[in-house]
Amino acid sequence: MSSASRERELARRAAHGEREAFDALYEAWFARVYALALRRTGAPDVAEALTASTLEAAFEKLPQLEGPEPARARLLALFSEVLAAHEMAAGSRER
Repeated sequence: MSSASRERELARRAAHGEREAFDALYEAWFARVYALALRRTGAPDVAEALTASTLEAAFEKLPQLEGPEPARARLLALFSEVLAAHEMAAGSRER
């Protein structure tokens, strides 16, 4: 089973309440999202907050992660939304 297929299956099972699948997705996604957030921000505390927000959004939208598109692609799209919101908020605070 490919990584994308495994993630789709885990997302499907987690969306239906399977705790083991939820934990496996969290474990698989945390390091990936955190590394991306850290590269984009350069600040560990901000990266942690962005990771938490992204994973929270992902788990709220688990049923939408079941589709044919790889869950990873959808996760990265969610991260982009969270990052954009963070950057907009940071920009408005600087004014």
